Amino acid sequence: VFDSDGIYPIHSNFVKAEFDAIYLSSDGEALEIFRRIPPNTSLVMPTKKARYLLELPPELTDRLKIAEGDKMEWKKIR
Repeated sequence: VFDSDGIYPIHSNFVKAEFDAIYLSSDGEALEIFRRIPPNTSLVMPTKKARYLLELPPELTDRLKIAEGDKMEWKKIR
């Protein structure tokens, strides 16, 4: 969760397995999806302002068929 909408680049320098990065708007729309980011990638640079970043195993992104434009919602678990 980011404090405000913005461009938030990431890296995978300390990651041991590939992953998917899904940037989401403040209303939960998948704005950009970076698939199968390998370990030791120095920079992943989004082009759209996002409020949230969801990092998932590629298998889960595939199983859920997440695509740009999809809307997501979540609940706070107590």
